[in-house]
Amino acid sequence: MIECIHNKWVLTINDEVESYDTFLVECWMIYNHFDEITPYIIYDILPFNGCIEKDVVGMNSQEFNFHEPTKFLILFMLGHETKFL
Repeated sequence: MIECIHNKWVLTINDEVESYDTFLVECWMIYNHFDEITPYIIYDILPFNGCIEKDVVGMNSQEFNFHEPTKFLILFMLGHETKFL
């Protein structure tokens, strides 16, 4: 079971509990699976010399888990195998 508690994602498998910092999980997903999580990316829009620049500032992993729980679970477990490194 995966749940988000106090800025940590907590994974429980067979009574073994592991927790990962939300920031670490989100950075790993952005870096490794950007195209698959695009709807949940949070951007900062900045004007730059008459143009608009979009900077990635994070993602909403809780919303991703809510709307696409199966996809989130698969990506989370892939990250869990590498300890999100």
